[in-house]
Amino acid sequence: MKKMMKCFLPVLLITLIPNNLIYAEDTSEKNIQNDVCKSINMNLDYGSIVYGGDITINGKTQYLYCEFQNTEEAINNFAKQHNSILQDIEATYNLEPLNNDNWESYRENFYQYINDISIYDSENNQILPNEEEIIRVEQFFDIFENTFENNKIKDTVEHATLNRSFVNEEEMALVLPTYSPLAERFIEDNLIVQNKIQEKQNLLRINNSGVNYATTWATSINTNNYDYFGRGDCANFASQILEASGVKQVSSLNVSSGWWHYSQGRWSGNNYLVDHYHSTSWVRADTFARYMGVGYTTKSHYNFAANIQKYDFIAFDRANDGSWDHIGYVTADDNYIGSYGYYDYKVAQHSTNYHAWASSSTNNWDTLESYGALYGRVRR
Repeated sequence: MKKMMKCFLPVLLITLIPNNLIYAEDTSEKNIQNDVCKSINMNLDYGSIVYGGDITINGKTQYLYCEFQNTEEAINNFAKQHNSILQDIEATYNLEPLNNDNWESYRENFYQYINDISIYDSENNQILPNEEEIIRVEQFFDIFENTFENNKIKDTVEHATLNRSFVNEEEMALVLPTYSPLAERFIEDNLIVQNKIQEKQNLLRINNSGVNYATTWATSINTNNYDYFGRGDCANFASQILEASGVKQVSSLNVSSGWWHYSQGRWSGNNYLVDHYHSTSWVRADTFARYMGVGYTTKSHYNFAANIQKYDFIAFDRANDGSWDHIGYVTADDNYIGSYGYYDYKVAQHSTNYHAWASSSTNNWDTLESYGALYGRVRR
């Protein structure tokens, strides 16, 4: 799903306005989201994708996510186009036919399903069969969930309005699309923290500690020290690499603030169990990317490959809808363009667990451009 230090950002009263009541000064800015929706429509054909509306904070428009105009039509078209894989999931996990009420169960089981059908090469890199369909299914869920995310945001706003209370601005910045002004300001407000982390990371680039950790654990799991989240483990693994590089955690008592993790043991009968606790930024790709700051974005894979280097954390927004979906780590890079037509780079990542060059059949970073994805390099 989309979407935390000792200090909190200021809180402001937020009010909701109807879609047709946009302040005149914000009309040109609204085109930003309309352009995003048009771009997504060009890459997906399950149904019309439209502007999701907005909320206002002190008279400033904040954009909501692009969403399907008709979710029932979208899910029916999706089911027709991916009938075979959906029937497999339905039968394997004993589900009812896909509908508006059980789509989250299908998404959860879809991730388990692709792990179950994955194959592994001689170096234990995980390889996904039928990569194109898998990407399309993930893109559908990225957009389909936006209606529900928008409703959650609106509910928060309406609750605050009815109760004359305040909404935490930092928390709102982490659930709004990345191109909303409040989300953009969150990145700017966190530059001091980001620069401290990046300064430390840059000093440690020469010792390869992060690369060594990434290489060791890309195709295996360090459950001795950390939790594991299966298909959603990419940010957790990126955080482990950053910590292995020598970057100190930013502690907080609030899961919505800072960047931190700790574990605590306890006895349960005769069993000794270890519980893991962490900030949202430690384990969620979108929050990790926002908290650390994405300093460069492009829809061109050639430009992306030319602007990243060894030791970089990289991200992609699979459907380009304003929420980062995945985090990887660059352990090596080439300084020449190969026969594949770009500067090659090697990625260590979890979710699909591998340590492989972009030019290999294992790694799919180079194919995402054709699906309309947005690439990002975490700030350095």
